[in-house]
Amino acid sequence: MENHDEVLEFDVNSNQKQERTSLLTVACILSWIMGGLMVFATGLMLMMKSFFYNTIMKEAYLDMDKVQQAQMDMLAANFNKIFLFNFVAYALSIFAVIMMYRLKKIGFYIYAPLHVIIFVYPYLTYSPFIMGPGVIFSVAVLGAFIAFYGVNLKHMR
Repeated sequence: MENHDEVLEFDVNSNQKQERTSLLTVACILSWIMGGLMVFATGLMLMMKSFFYNTIMKEAYLDMDKVQQAQMDMLAANFNKIFLFNFVAYALSIFAVIMMYRLKKIGFYIYAPLHVIIFVYPYLTYSPFIMGPGVIFSVAVLGAFIAFYGVNLKHMR
């Protein structure tokens, strides 16, 4: 007769379905909304460049002070660079968030450095504006979202 004293071995983790936390779900939804709005807005600006220059710039430029005119001149000189970079970067951001929503760590490793680059890029390329309270708030929000996703890395594979 055969010996029926077999030992069954199995991997406990292989049968467990990983679940998305509510924090991860909320962070992903907020990131999709922001990323989608940015892709839409930057795409719209790229398509409406001539309208922007021929109407808004011509009418409003003379009413601006010297600082505002300098900022508009900087925008005009770097228009394609600014909006094309943001369009591509936020489209990639949406992809990264989809990956994190699907519990893939690679999404975090794309998202975190990408958003640091999105934040730093203007200051390294065309020096847009003076740092103020808005910049501090942006850094705080960026840090919070990277922390939200970072805390959830243990739930991703």
